[in-house]
Amino acid sequence: MIKYGPKLNEKLRLLYKENAKINNNFYNKEDQPEKTFSKIRGIPSAVQISAMISSHARTSINPIKNITGNLAIASNTDSAILRYPLPDELIGKGLGKWKLEHHFKQGVFVRPKLYCYKDVHTQELIRKASGVDATKLSYDDYRKLSTGENVLTNKNVFKLNWKTLSIEVVNVETNLKAINA
Repeated sequence: MIKYGPKLNEKLRLLYKENAKINNNFYNKEDQPEKTFSKIRGIPSAVQISAMISSHARTSINPIKNITGNLAIASNTDSAILRYPLPDELIGKGLGKWKLEHHFKQGVFVRPKLYCYKDVHTQELIRKASGVDATKLSYDDYRKLSTGENVLTNKNVFKLNWKTLSIEVVNVETNLKAINA
């Protein structure tokens, strides 16, 4: 098991104390028992850098979202789905250019991060479904969701068994709802 964060779970800490050897990733301070198992960080993190990058990505998308006469159907930090293609001068491989990923004529857009469309050239069904396995959803499932019906699907989740300290993969049925609750 890998734990990354300032504190270890108490059960995990006790397990390490009883059964594990301390390796180079941890140190043991006899004089401070409350800090017996603390992670030594080799590289300080700078959250402000990742926040700045995300912010710049979002602001660069804003002009794309607001093109007069070209409705932005869906967007994410680094992508946009528009009704009409972007002008050629905005598409390319250079810095600040957009990459054309797919051409499609129709799709089903239920809500953010829950949509599908068929690529015109490859005929591949591109599916996005946050929280569930999109490959288990059909085009018809997206259509049902767009009309307000719920769709029953399943997904694999990881479950930690504290008694055996093993991670199990459990298949769980999920009722995918049409609206974002």
